Amino acid sequence: MTPNRKLRTVLCLALLLCLLVGLLPAPAAYAASNSGSCGKDGGNLTWTLDADGTLTISGSGKMSDYSSSRKAPWSTSIKHVRIEEGVTSIGDRAFSS
Repeated sequence: MTPNRKLRTVLCLALLLCLLVGLLPAPAAYAASNSGSCGKDGGNLTWTLDADGTLTISGSGKMSDYSSSRKAPWSTSIKHVRIEEGVTSIGDRAFSS
């Protein structure tokens, strides 16, 4: 087997391995979070994102501000937003994506 053929074989196997690893499910430790805290200045706010894509902000007080370097913790797959009574403000760039 020539050196070029060996290199091609190794590269093909490496590519195949990369493709197969991409098909494996993510471990639970790496799964995206679907709830958390989002309060500002002592605000007691939480967020939850359900399987249907409904983001619910609940609790009392102000929501944290976000920026391009500090993105909101929920995913961009939001279909509906529910802001419950007690939320007094929505943070800057909370829904920028």
